[in-house]
Amino acid sequence: MTAERRHGHDPVHAFASAARSLASRLATSPDLSDAIPNALWLFTAALWQRALRFDPEYALWPDRDRFVVSSPRLLPLRQAFLQLAGWKDELSAAGELHGLAGGLPGQAVASAAGMALAEKILSRRFGHSLVNHRTWLIALPGDLHTGVALETAVLAGRFGLERLTVVAAASVTRNTERQSGDEDIGQIAGSFESSGWSVRRINTEDPAAIISALTASQRSRKPSLILCESNAKAPEPSKTAIDVTAWDPTKRKGRAARRAWLRRLGHHAQRAEFERIISGRPIPGLNDDFFRNWMMTRATAEPHGSAQPIISAGLHGRDIFSALMPEFITLRSGEPAQFPTGRKNTASISKTNRPATAGFYVCGPREPAMVGLMNGLALHGGLIPCGIAPLHSIDRMRPALRFAALARQRLICLLTESDPDLGGGMWQQVEQLASLRAMPNLALFRPASIHEAAAAWSCALVWQGGPSVIVLGRQPASLISMMNQSLSETGIPETGVTDGPDMRTGLSRGGYVLEHSSADNEKRDVTLIASGPEILIAKRAKELLDEDGLRVALVSLPCWELFTRQDQAYRDFVLGKAPRVAIEAASGFGWERWLGSKGVFIGRDEFGLAAGFGALYHNSGITPEAIRERAHKLLRTARKAADPHGGLHH
Repeated sequence: MTAERRHGHDPVHAFASAARSLASRLATSPDLSDAIPNALWLFTAALWQRALRFDPEYALWPDRDRFVVSSPRLLPLRQAFLQLAGWKDELSAAGELHGLAGGLPGQAVASAAGMALAEKILSRRFGHSLVNHRTWLIALPGDLHTGVALETAVLAGRFGLERLTVVAAASVTRNTERQSGDEDIGQIAGSFESSGWSVRRINTEDPAAIISALTASQRSRKPSLILCESNAKAPEPSKTAIDVTAWDPTKRKGRAARRAWLRRLGHHAQRAEFERIISGRPIPGLNDDFFRNWMMTRATAEPHGSAQPIISAGLHGRDIFSALMPEFITLRSGEPAQFPTGRKNTASISKTNRPATAGFYVCGPREPAMVGLMNGLALHGGLIPCGIAPLHSIDRMRPALRFAALARQRLICLLTESDPDLGGGMWQQVEQLASLRAMPNLALFRPASIHEAAAAWSCALVWQGGPSVIVLGRQPASLISMMNQSLSETGIPETGVTDGPDMRTGLSRGGYVLEHSSADNEKRDVTLIASGPEILIAKRAKELLDEDGLRVALVSLPCWELFTRQDQAYRDFVLGKAPRVAIEAASGFGWERWLGSKGVFIGRDEFGLAAGFGALYHNSGITPEAIRERAHKLLRTARKAADPHGGLHH
């Protein structure tokens, strides 16, 4: 092929030249389009013209190929090809890709793998006649060097995501430091190949190599990595008017594919169900079915008799939703035996008498990649991802979780607190809860009992505009015995609270009065506020204060985000006007908003040595006796402030 044909009349080269010209006009700075590696222009042009499956008139057609970019540096390239292809719904398409382009290096690789996993899951359920598309990611070399990308490579190979193709520039440099760059990219290629990927390295100056790589990736039974390099300059921007009609054949091909898909959809036996999950509509009566199954299967789940009732109840809630909702997909870290299910028998937990399956995708100790995949599952649509991991791994998960909050993606994380009796004190829970509560759009639930755990699941599933995190607390044996006794006698009620909202309604509002001070809720001397397992310690402290003749209200505050959304009258009713004492085995950062100027916090604001639950609670002052003393001290201070002369007036 002559240079004249390659650079003058070849349609792929003309497409790349037109895209670069348009990108230079769209970019806020000329440097943005110039910084895009040269090798990506020709490959992306060939991809859009020869392989990408889309209909520009219907940007969010469910069975379109997913085309995503990894960095804001690549946004001009994406925007240029979208416009040249005649995309009719640019804002919708941009919304789909917004978070991936704005993520940290490597996050897009995990999200793209999640999209490919979503395609695999849905195609197994509905067949290739409805779900048969690919995911293409355009990435930079830096994306492949990150830990999350290498973790994702392992998971993509393990899960067999053969419909995922990552296209990356082999280097962002032109000729400088080439030897060092070749060594680095060679190591990365080896890592991906050993993880079960098909890896090809091509020179984009050779059109035949581009077509061969595209064809091979479409036929491969493995996820594909295509490394592109070029010694030539980027395609020169077109100096003539851009003729968008030149790509009409590509548009017509995509339009025909969509129309054929619509005909198949019209005759598909599962059309109604497919349209329901793609639109995100919940199953009618889902919440009632959940609580009905919860009550029916509670005995087989044995949360009362288990070693950790709250954790067992939280896992049991996941089991029920997994059985009721086929679109509910669970990923978990750790080894297969680390997180047992919360029940013995699941066959009866189904609205449609469908036997429930485990539904787990085990990710091992790869929490960053796990949550990254969950982002991709959510972005793809049609699925609700849930991830199970220990709370101490939250700092590794934070970048991906923060992206989910930024992009307002619905996903659920089920986190279990570490066991201080088994070395959990080496990674102490201090600031994690406060940092999660500080993240915009994220709802944190910390249930105090098996019943609050059920209500937390119900609320997390309907939380809109961001991720939900359910933190399942561990309890020492003494607290478990106290909880079982309370549940069987007169303690935490199963269905309601006297003169207040029942537990399910109360948790849906973020906080509620668990035990009133008297028949008249307005008459209080002090209000105890707690979340999680500490609620039972606060309950015992209330009993001691009751014996002292004080009027004490006990408030459960499992979800600040929901409580903040309530009107001021309800929050005043719950918190009361009396001095407040908050108890939580974590940092007090943020609690001042609920304590007011008269309140005190009892918890952990410093790291310290604590071997076991007893030492942890004792060192933090979280014991019924210590809470009792702090409450009396608070009341003495409040009385002194109200009457500095001690009642002696002259």
